[in-house]
Amino acid sequence: DLEGKKIGMAAGSGVLIAIRNMCKEMNVDVNKIQFVTLSPSDQIAAMEHGDIDAMACWEPWVSNAQKSGGKLLFSGLKSYLGDKQGDVQWLSFYTTMQVTDSFLKQHPEQVQAMLRALKKATTFINEHPDEAAEIIAKEINLDKDQVKKIMAQNQYKMDFDEHFQSSCDEMAAFMHEMKNIPSKPEFSKYADPKALKAVDASLVTVK
Repeated sequence: DLEGKKIGMAAGSGVLIAIRNMCKEMNVDVNKIQFVTLSPSDQIAAMEHGDIDAMACWEPWVSNAQKSGGKLLFSGLKSYLGDKQGDVQWLSFYTTMQVTDSFLKQHPEQVQAMLRALKKATTFINEHPDEAAEIIAKEINLDKDQVKKIMAQNQYKMDFDEHFQSSCDEMAAFMHEMKNIPSKPEFSKYADPKALKAVDASLVTVK
């Protein structure tokens, strides 16, 4: 049904990876989809005016679009399509902790302390999702129920595993294709698990 339709999407957006993977699995010709370059907020307005048929972006604009009457078709991890319901692996966006090489070398204790704090926060979110949503809602000035719905779509964990590596490789290749970076870097050149391993070795399963 998406063939021949207009989809609003920010230029160079990684959500294109999810669309491509969905098309590949569902036998949709991605070349027959017309992509219209729009910012997330402009996508909602364009949908309401009928200038586009669908939009592809991230939160909180996804839930804002649903509030305006839109229907969620799929995310990187969940599909609500008629012929495909449930868990999928169409896109995994990881939020990463990044420091310079020099900072990591000079301040390993501070890096490990930050990772311990993140690990504690991750456990808290998973064990107390309602309370976590309330705290975050106040910080980002959004409705608690909306934040809870957004957070329910995410996975909160800190595993440095093969899935993390493959997702990074996929994103690096996409960024190179979009000419956002001059070349695709090797995973080992920018991903260093030593600090995380010092905090909790069980989280690191990739060498």
